[in-house]
Amino acid sequence: MAVLVKLLLNNFLSTEDINNMSKLKYQTMTQKELRDYVLTHREDVEAFHAYVDKLNAEGNWVEMAPVESMEELENNPELIQHFRDSSDSELH
Repeated sequence: MAVLVKLLLNNFLSTEDINNMSKLKYQTMTQKELRDYVLTHREDVEAFHAYVDKLNAEGNWVEMAPVESMEELENNPELIQHFRDSSDSELH
């Protein structure tokens, strides 16, 4: 069905128009909605780029030095707390 709609739209809209519509759709999604979309539509490169752009814009990246083992990871309580907090907020 989506392919049929895209074929029909191609007859009336330019490729640039269609790309702009997709970008607008991605911009209206929350970070979680866009993440879920990207995970279920892995072939959609534009969605992936929109997701990375949203991550950069919202600035909620966690930076840390590379770890060599689980022990090193477990010795970083701030990082563990960050993941716990973000998991809790996704559940609510």
